[in-house]
Amino acid sequence: MIIERKDGNGFTFTVSIAQNELKQKVHDVLILEGYTLKEGTSGAGIYEKGNRVARLLLGAFVKYYKFEIQALEDGGTTHLSLVKKTSGMSGGAIGVGQVKNEINRLAIVFEKIK
Repeated sequence: MIIERKDGNGFTFTVSIAQNELKQKVHDVLILEGYTLKEGTSGAGIYEKGNRVARLLLGAFVKYYKFEIQALEDGGTTHLSLVKKTSGMSGGAIGVGQVKNEINRLAIVFEKIK
């Protein structure tokens, strides 16, 4: 997978495999990484890791991540977007850094998907 675009909220990747195959591979990777699908489907859904309430109560001591995944096919190319759905502010400056580090880490993991 190749990073097509990176901005403050996430990444867009390009890959030359079928949309359904990519959806399943990304879903499997996220499950292995400890994420659960909270809304939608594997190709257009929201994945979470951690406990939101505990994050609000204990701040950066508790990890909480929430990302949206969307896979769209355009001809023979599939585009995958990875967008953060939480800023990390409930964990203060440390929490913001944790979310930023996690999305960058996931981008590296996704780049290895073939």
